[in-house]
Amino acid sequence: MMRLLLLFFMLLSINLSAQKVKVTKMNKDYFRHADVEGFYYLHDNARPEMYQWIGNVRIELDTIKPQTIKTIYQKINAKGNKLGANAFRVIDSDIYSYGNEKYISLGIYHLRWEHRDENLSLFRGRNIYLFGFLGHHKKIEGYRVAVDGEKLLLEELRYKSIQPEVGHDLKVRLGNGLKKDEVKVEIEQQMLPRYYKFEIFKGVFSRGVISEHEWSFGELLVRVLDKETIEL
Repeated sequence: MMRLLLLFFMLLSINLSAQKVKVTKMNKDYFRHADVEGFYYLHDNARPEMYQWIGNVRIELDTIKPQTIKTIYQKINAKGNKLGANAFRVIDSDIYSYGNEKYISLGIYHLRWEHRDENLSLFRGRNIYLFGFLGHHKKIEGYRVAVDGEKLLLEELRYKSIQPEVGHDLKVRLGNGLKKDEVKVEIEQQMLPRYYKFEIFKGVFSRGVISEHEWSFGELLVRVLDKETIEL
């Protein structure tokens, strides 16, 4: 059994390591910053003086496993930092085509240090995102959650978007009874988005767990996954 598990993880590692980040276009005139850290989603309405475009990158993929999209994000982060980039935008993507036709293309940028907070503030609003499994379910249709008591199905590689009214106390629940997990959030006019993810752990102490994706990765998911808007 141990050998089978070891072989599985070796094959998974080979599959992920084969995904190369390709630089498709570069700004030959940009100033290359050293020791760059962080990787922020650059808002579409960010002022041009806040950032400098460095180049475009593309990564192609085949089968999407539970950690594939996160691993891709980490690889682009590392590649971007080496090139002096600390910010990105999604240009185009297709993660649903058959075989190795899937891809994600991004622009990478250097966001000036003094403008990081301004860029983050542009994301403020009333957006709540509920993400399905970032892979393929084998035995279930998806995660069954309840939003303010209304039952919803979160399908794999998709997300639901909610924009509740200011002052609304939103309740999101996964599971029932002692195995459930629930989050409550009071909606404010200028709150940062919430990017909720869901997990079900099986076993003697099986239970559902609700947590959050960090905001830059969440913004990547918002742009590469299919969306369904929910009206409360």
